[in-house]
Amino acid sequence: MENVDIQGFKITVRTPDGKTSQLTGRDLQIDPTNINDQLSKQPALYAWFATVHEMARTKREQVENELELLYSTLYREIKNQTAGMKVTEKETEAIIETNPKYTGTKNRLLDLHDQERIAAVVRDAYSHRKDCLITLASNLRAQWDTDLSIKAREAVDELKTKREVQT
Repeated sequence: MENVDIQGFKITVRTPDGKTSQLTGRDLQIDPTNINDQLSKQPALYAWFATVHEMARTKREQVENELELLYSTLYREIKNQTAGMKVTEKETEAIIETNPKYTGTKNRLLDLHDQERIAAVVRDAYSHRKDCLITLASNLRAQWDTDLSIKAREAVDELKTKREVQT
């Protein structure tokens, strides 16, 4: 398996209202020294990229509808133009598939499929990051509890020793 440099990727999101956001590999990394801050920002980051995914899905669905409508329109035009001629369904489909407007729309749809998949991966990455943050925070709390228990035992032992020395 090839090593992937997570630092080297960057995704730029432009929303319909002109807002832009960039995501790099560093944004997904967890800084164990700053868990509380990262835990507090995580819901907003997840919500943002979940919204981006939904916007990508909506745009893809719109272009799918546009492609279906274009197919129907072209099909009807070809049937009208070839009335009285023997044109098979395969020939009609071939004419539609090679129509420049149809191929352009189909290519846009393929690009939108890619964008939607990438948005889903980013959304899932933030979901995974949340799980990691929760686990890390839980482990840190357990470690702090253990440290406090040890310090409390040490303090009790020290008090016992002082009492024994005094008596």
